[in-house]
Amino acid sequence: MAACRIAYAALLVAALAFSQTYSGHLSSVFLITILVLPIVSLLMAVIVRLALKLEFDCSTVIVERGTEVKLQLTARNMFILPCSAMYITASMPDVEDQRDAKLIFSLGLLQKKQLNFIYPSNFRGEYRITIDKVYIYDILKIFKLRKTFDLKKHVLVVPKLYDTAGSSEYSLSTNDETEMQTSDFSGGERSFVRKYNDGDDIRKIHWKLSSKQEDYVVWQEVKNRFRDAIVFCDVSEYFDDPVKNAQYIDTVLEIGLAACMHNVKQDRDCVFAYYNKEYSRLHCLPVTSRGEFFLAVKTAAGIKGYKGEPKFSEEAKKLFANNENTPQTVLVTSDSSERLIQLSKDISALSDFSMILAGKTSKEIEESIKAMKNVRFASLERDRLDSDISEVLSKIY
Repeated sequence: MAACRIAYAALLVAALAFSQTYSGHLSSVFLITILVLPIVSLLMAVIVRLALKLEFDCSTVIVERGTEVKLQLTARNMFILPCSAMYITASMPDVEDQRDAKLIFSLGLLQKKQLNFIYPSNFRGEYRITIDKVYIYDILKIFKLRKTFDLKKHVLVVPKLYDTAGSSEYSLSTNDETEMQTSDFSGGERSFVRKYNDGDDIRKIHWKLSSKQEDYVVWQEVKNRFRDAIVFCDVSEYFDDPVKNAQYIDTVLEIGLAACMHNVKQDRDCVFAYYNKEYSRLHCLPVTSRGEFFLAVKTAAGIKGYKGEPKFSEEAKKLFANNENTPQTVLVTSDSSERLIQLSKDISALSDFSMILAGKTSKEIEESIKAMKNVRFASLERDRLDSDISEVLSKIY
């Protein structure tokens, strides 16, 4: 645009010089034309700005991590004047940076055009794609006008699903989502809810959640639901680099969800557990069906990492004390320090204990853990989950 302005300024100077050197009707007409052209061009751009309409699907989209997020935007020129050039920017922030997609296009008279934006989803989380500005150039590209919009699309990037059985029944397209969990769970408490069925006691209706869901949901007792297995995902941040922390927490959650899926397919009652930073407590979700599994997947998209280490051994004592049968505990972590040894001793005294390490640790630590009774140990590299996850789970279970 700067080059166009310089070119116009040079043309205007030439027109002035021409009118002074060759004073006459032709030189005056030429000078007036040069002076009027930007005004006409600006007026056309103003009209196009008023006539520009954008159509955008603002509904929430759910994708697995690593899947491209595709966004379609429809731009429509509602006037008979064309627009030679405009550009639009859509932003989607993530852990690494603010990912901006920029498209430059033009619209003819009464033309409609489909615009496609594509974003990588390298990290799990809840994101928002925002389109708030469109910049419109006049025909001479001397002026740039801005038109503001308030278009937002929510994107839920869930952990990548590793199906150890190699079947497609656990794709995100499932409709088996009739059961919902709340943010509270412990053995014997009514912290699990599902849709109301004929014959249910109306005293068990969760009125507050029913008003939000626009359908009746009822409390359900969950005592001893995790009698077979509990999968604990350690979402502590052990690295100074926030990107590295995000990568390893994503890996830990993906391994944990793969273990839950494995349990469900083996008809074992299972619980997906993690330390909830917001409430400073252990948060457990029952996973005994496909519906519960996918709700755990969606919940995992919003789990935040934290600094520090909760006393999981103490939390485990509280959980196991209220259950008739002690479940098999699987800890998935990226912590490769000596703390793993003491934690293994604490948990193995309460339950059959297995540990899956995302990454590598020293040989001495690994041998110390493997030498303990009732303890199984396995490690996985982040870039080998696809090929090794089935083998590791077969060793654990």
